[in-house]
Amino acid sequence: VVVIQSFLFPKFTELYTKLKSNELMTLYYKSCTWVSIIIFPISLQLIFYAKEILLFWTGNTILTHKTSLLMQVVTMGATFNALMWVPYFYLLSRGITKFTFYQNIIIALISVPLIIFLSNKYGILGAGVVWLFVNICYVLFSIPL
Repeated sequence: VVVIQSFLFPKFTELYTKLKSNELMTLYYKSCTWVSIIIFPISLQLIFYAKEILLFWTGNTILTHKTSLLMQVVTMGATFNALMWVPYFYLLSRGITKFTFYQNIIIALISVPLIIFLSNKYGILGAGVVWLFVNICYVLFSIPL
């Protein structure tokens, strides 16, 4: 994230202040594409081969059996979260901070009760499902808005 932020945010800001909207949009789309190209192969490996990766890493079959689903859910949430990096830096570069502020207030009002309920019912997997849900909502609702 830091590498992407340290490059994109200043460049987005520069193009926006110089009123170079075509270049800004080109950079935006290319950045979204590159993040996807980098993130999806890694994420898909972690999701589809979670058991094998955990078993190789820990050497513990019981731990692998108990945590592989959690790894898959959290990885999916992190993948959707990564898809929001470029749009977030784009908004910041344009000085649009209210949207993110209100978005996070709404998501906190929804996710905190969900975390409490699902964590009590399903343990850490419940919290992981909320993480996935929050990031899916960001992608499905925030990007279009």
